[in-house]
Amino acid sequence: QQRLLAFVKRIAILSLQLLHNGGLAALGVIKTVLQLTSHLDIILDTDCTTGSGRYDPELEDPEYCNASSTALYEMTALLRHYHPTVRRIAMNIVNGVPASGEGSLPAEIGKLLPEELFDQYDSSQMAFN
Repeated sequence: QQRLLAFVKRIAILSLQLLHNGGLAALGVIKTVLQLTSHLDIILDTDCTTGSGRYDPELEDPEYCNASSTALYEMTALLRHYHPTVRRIAMNIVNGVPASGEGSLPAEIGKLLPEELFDQYDSSQMAFN
C-alpha cells in the first residue's frame, strides 16, 4: 500500500510539470489506480493524521517515503488548470472518482485510457493558417 500511495503521489507531482495532454494521461493513471484500489482514497483526505512521520519525496525507495502522511495537494493547482478537461478530471479525482452522479465524468472522457487521453489531446500536430 505504501508503495502504491507513493507512486500515485509522484505521478500527481509529475502531472504539474507536463503539458495538458501529458497531465491528462497522468491523471488518467491516477484515476485508474483509485478505481481499482479503493483503500487508496486516504490520499485524498487532507487530514494527514493517518501516517507516521512526514512525507519525503526525495527518498529513493517509495516504501519508506511516508506517502500516507500526505495528500494529493497537487489537485488544488490542477483544479485551476488552463485546460478544461484537466480541470474536469482533477475534480473527478477530488470527488473520489465517482462513476455516476455529481463529480462524475462524461462517458466520452471517462472511458478513455491514459494513453488515449494523451493522444486525443495532443496539440503537436495543430497548425495555424
